[in-house]
Formats: sequence, C-alpha cells, structure tokens
Amino acid sequence: MIRRIQLKNFKCYGDPGVDFSLRRINFIFGDNSAGKSTFLQLLRMICNDEVAAIRANFKEYVFSGDTNLEIKLRITTSADSLGHSPKYEYSARQEGRESENGHSLKYIGYETPYSGAVHSFYERPTDVEERKRIHQSLKDPYVNGVPEMIHQEAARPIRTRIDETKKTSLDEALLLGTDAIKFVNEFFSELNVPYEALDFSRLKDKTFGITVVRDNTGAGIDGLYETGLSLCKWRAGQKHLFALEEPESHVNERQISSLMNFIFKTANENRDRQLIVESHSELMALKLKNFLRMGTITPDDLSVLYVTKTEEGSIVDEIKTDSYGNYRTRWPGGFFTARTRVVDEFFGIEGVR
Repeated sequence: MIRRIQLKNFKCYGDPGVDFSLRRINFIFGDNSAGKSTFLQLLRMICNDEVAAIRANFKEYVFSGDTNLEIKLRITTSADSLGHSPKYEYSARQEGRESENGHSLKYIGYETPYSGAVHSFYERPTDVEERKRIHQSLKDPYVNGVPEMIHQEAARPIRTRIDETKKTSLDEALLLGTDAIKFVNEFFSELNVPYEALDFSRLKDKTFGITVVRDNTGAGIDGLYETGLSLCKWRAGQKHLFALEEPESHVNERQISSLMNFIFKTANENRDRQLIVESHSELMALKLKNFLRMGTITPDDLSVLYVTKTEEGSIVDEIKTDSYGNYRTRWPGGFFTARTRVVDEFFGIEGVR
C-alpha cells in the first residue's frame, strides 16, 4: 500500500514539489486544473509501467516545459514482513544532457528498500529490449513496492463499439464472466438504477421491459456500468490500488450517498486494498463526515487532500479530520463556501468555511 508521495517538476508540480501521505482511503479535492488528475495520471504511469511516454515526450510532461529541469518521483509503501518500507524512485531528464561514446542518453533510477543501492542505467534510444530486461528485473514488489493500479477516468466509460484503445480494459472485464454481471447488478440495485445488466453489452430497461445496448442508455448509466466493472476487478484482487476520478459525474445527487455506501462497503471487505477518489462533490465531503461519526472509517483510515495551483507549482494540503466527523482544517481558498452557517451548524462542521 502506498504511504507517501514525493514529486517535483511533473506538469503543474514544480520545485520544491510536494510531499504528502496517503492512507487506505484517500479523497482529493481542489479547483479545476489544480493538478488532481495530473497526480493520478503520473501514478498510473508508474504503477502500470507506462513511463515510456514521459521519456518520449519529455517537454510535454516537465514543469512549465523547461527541459533543463528533472522530473523526480519517490513512492514509499507499507512495511513488508521484514519491517522494510520499499521505495520506488523514478527520475527523468532531457535527452542529450549526458553523453557516452557520442550517444544521446537518458537517465532512469530505481532505489531498492534493502541496500539503499540505486539501480541505474543509461538508455540509448535503440536499447529497447535491454531497457525492458532491466526494468522487469526490478518488478519484484519487494524492490519497488508499487502496486498495479485500476484507473477509472471521469465520464469516459467504455463503449460497446470498442476501439483499440479500449479493447484491453474490456477484455479484462470479460475475464470476470458472470460474477461481474452479478456484481454490476448489485451495484445498480444499491443505486436504484432502473436497468439490469444482461451481459457486457446489453441491459434490460426495468421500466419498459425492453432490452437495450449500453450505447443507447446515455452517459450516466454507461458510466455507472463501467464504474461497477472497475469496482468488481478491484474487489476480485486483480489490482490492489483503485483510483476513481469524479465518480459523481453524470450521477443524480440522490445516488451519491448510495454510491459512497457501495464503494466503502467494497473497500472494507479487504483492508489491504487502497482507494483514491478525485472529486468536486460537497455531498461526498459531507458523507465522509458521516462515515467518521458512524465509525465506518477512522481518521487513521482516511486522508483528505486539497490541491491548489500556484505560479511556483501546485501544492497539496491535508485536511485534518477527527472521529466526531469534523474537518479540523479550513478548506483553502474558501472551497465549499456555498453552504450557509445554519447548514454548517446542522452537520456539526468545524473549520470548513
């Protein structure tokens, strides 16, 4: 489980960068374009071995497009059975900053948790197979400790008329077979969705008793279907880290409470799983308070983060919580200011305004 993130010079995150903790359940709030999705994008690249995109398009990923900077990331995970806390360290610099025998080079480093030694190598553009061989040798979870990640992006559900970019994800879901369909229907029932999943492309409209394809149900139902499939894969243990972007997108506000209930029920079935949710929803923030009061989660389970964009780079603040369901830290920039003081007092909110 990821416990700490240290990051600098990636997209909107500058230097000195950010250094913050994650817990079992994590919620990230903030304004649009602050850097919430950017953080999840980088985490997905690292966890799912997609960092080649950074090296291939370095100027697009480095802070402010400054190719003189170096992108750095360190991920610290939970202690293993021997008491070590594995670390994964990644760094990338512009091609051509170093050279050996006239070749243009890039530098990538990995740090092991035991000896502290850094596995590093110079990557020539043609040494693809060598890079893969070295990288795979570092995939031992006791070396880099980074779990594979399910990343459910906001309002971008898989369509039944699939293309090559979406085929892999759908194929993974198909491997779950009827268990996935059953799980999705439990999810739909919890949210009072007026459809029943028949298979991975067809739904039954329970109001009119007719069969429809997912493409014809609208973005809301299709998005919920995909969220249900992702939750099923996470529950099945295919991957231990689940990042969910804006689950409130295209969801009726009356369903948000039920959506949160289902997500937390799934998360609490196995406490080795880790959840990261990016959201703009005040209702979700209020539901978190309710979970704390009810004891569904504890402050030790929960990390509430707020991302703010500045000229020097985005920063991450932790919003402190307590077991009474209070936010002990003011939301930066007056976030969630629409509520009146009466509503604040009714929900027992302290320091949110």
